[in-house]
Amino acid sequence: MSLYSADLTRPYCPVLDSRRIRSSGGPVIRKFGQDFEWSELHTESSALEPLRQVGDPEMDALLEELQPRPSDDVYSLIVSKAAEDSESAAARFLAEAGTVPEWVDWELIERGALTFVRLLPLASVVLFNASLVGGFSAPKITKVLDASGYLTAEQPRAVMRRLFETGRLLIDCCAEQGALRPGREGWRSAVRVRALHARVRRRLLLRGASGGEAWDCARDGVPINQEDQAVTLLAFSYNVLAGLELIRGGPVPEEEERAYLHLWRWVGRLLGLRDELNPCRAGMPLAKATLESIVLHLLHPDALSVRVAHHLLRAPRSSDAAFERSASMTRLLVGDELGDALELPWSLPGRRRARWALLRRCGTQAPVLFRQALERT
Repeated sequence: MSLYSADLTRPYCPVLDSRRIRSSGGPVIRKFGQDFEWSELHTESSALEPLRQVGDPEMDALLEELQPRPSDDVYSLIVSKAAEDSESAAARFLAEAGTVPEWVDWELIERGALTFVRLLPLASVVLFNASLVGGFSAPKITKVLDASGYLTAEQPRAVMRRLFETGRLLIDCCAEQGALRPGREGWRSAVRVRALHARVRRRLLLRGASGGEAWDCARDGVPINQEDQAVTLLAFSYNVLAGLELIRGGPVPEEEERAYLHLWRWVGRLLGLRDELNPCRAGMPLAKATLESIVLHLLHPDALSVRVAHHLLRAPRSSDAAFERSASMTRLLVGDELGDALELPWSLPGRRRARWALLRRCGTQAPVLFRQALERT
């Protein structure tokens, strides 16, 4: 049902008109109030599980060679080492990362970046309240965040600083024309994030040798593995497009959707995700099916999910009123079943305020959506 015509006094789950089931005979799966039809584009959990044992072999080997100190800028080390030795792993890495596959369409990437910038006020809400908070419902991913301290630091200021660091990647990639071409600011920023992921992976895998609790790869997978990277990419790509459709009352124009996914296909490659596993490589149907497959595989909220979700929602402002407002926004975007699983507070006034807050951000769509919401207020 439409976000603006929904009766918020009743249990609510967002449903997008453009994503409704068009039955082709496949089994219908339900997860946290969302229904979807299983198809040949979906991936069984048994096929996803092996991806959890694969990290980023190229960057992992490079860190082993460079042995960076905690204060080192890995990208600068890579450039220096490549300049010193053209046969080094660093030189090979830069050559590979700077190779542009035939499928890359720079005009489409630029259009995808412009789409993100144009829709940033709404996209930022989706990224924080749906992609990030909802993503904490996957304990195997949340465990990495908790063990590394990323987004789970005790001080809200530290959490916000890390959120801004994530935002820096988006700005570097999208704010300037050509930013993602090899050697440019967005490209360098993506390589730095890739190196950060490898450092976290290396630290967690080695902590048993330094007296800490050994990371259980058989149970949890390699930290920041290929499945984790695929679903994270979907959080920034498909999930943003779906959230924008929910808030705006209609989908982003098809050509802009295509451009936005193409942008993230290229960013995914720069971040170390194998292209044959990249969910943005073949349009919205594959992206949607991949997200649904991983949701079935990983989304099983536990006590850690609840703790981290609440911690993040309190980070911008620590007051109970601010937490309730943000929690109400998250419930509108992810639905009540997942909101209940994350133990988010339920408040009818809070839900109504959150809906009006979204409505105010909708620009030219607002008059039509206003009438829908007014009928339910």
